[in-house]
Amino acid sequence: MKGGSGENKTRMDEEQKLQAENPSPGGRKICVAFDGSKFSSYVLEWCAEKAFHSNDQITFVHTVEYSNIAYLPGAEMGGIAAGMVLNDLNEEVKKNAIKRGTQFLQRTARQATSLGFKPAKLKLLLAHPATSVKRAIYEFVEDTKPNLLICGSRGMGAMGRAFIGSVSDYLMHNVSCTIMIVKAPAEEQTESKEHMNTE
Repeated sequence: MKGGSGENKTRMDEEQKLQAENPSPGGRKICVAFDGSKFSSYVLEWCAEKAFHSNDQITFVHTVEYSNIAYLPGAEMGGIAAGMVLNDLNEEVKKNAIKRGTQFLQRTARQATSLGFKPAKLKLLLAHPATSVKRAIYEFVEDTKPNLLICGSRGMGAMGRAFIGSVSDYLMHNVSCTIMIVKAPAEEQTESKEHMNTE
């Protein structure tokens, strides 16, 4: 009987080891939020090395900001025609923002492929005065319900967080899923803080 019990325990240990090395089909749903800065490449490389599994369902998210033009000099003299020009300009601003964001996501997807991980989805979110970047990401995450959200933190320091807020801080305290925050290398955190202090 002892021999049988030992064999069962060994078999169970081997099964647990195999499960750890080979997660269940479909893998985890992972959402990675990129800010579009040079730090994004570091976040992706870090994820490829330390976070991604081969069967994960990975979604890359990038949020672009744009502001509508509210006033054109001399518009008060142009009536309806000036209003139409303003609408056309604002539409062009939006199209350019979408183009920049799409190009960034495509470049990031190519980089991921070169690192051995192809994202299942690319999602571009739009942020404008009525919707902040952090709110846009929060709403997307709550709607899609990933198992894990990964985002970067460039180390703005206390002053930066106090004045403009930290997207990663906001998400950490509000999203319902598990969140992993990738910190920037020490030298980039220093550059970010120095930049905040000079503004």
